[in-house]
Amino acid sequence: MTRLVALGALLSFLAPPLYAEVRTVTGELVDVSCYTRNQATGSGHASCALKCAQGGAEVGILTDEGLLSVSGALVGSETLLELLAASVEATGDVMEKDGKLWINVQAIARTE
Repeated sequence: MTRLVALGALLSFLAPPLYAEVRTVTGELVDVSCYTRNQATGSGHASCALKCAQGGAEVGILTDEGLLSVSGALVGSETLLELLAASVEATGDVMEKDGKLWINVQAIARTE
């Protein structure tokens, strides 16, 4: 019985979110760590954000509604690195998992 409970807990942790909605969002592409710790944004933080993202740090889109962490095939790509600290428009599946918003980006472009 204990093994069944443990297996169920593991599977629920690994399971994908039950609901995703395709949306287009607009905001600044930021380094999530620096933003959540220091509210670091904008062109003055671009070089630090680039260094962190090149090192594997999570990036997100800071919108009027909050921060959406970026997931999907574009993570770590030159496309995202070139857009750090810029205002962007991104389209993808938006979902909430473990109290955090995520966007699996299919398309992203600068809006400035």
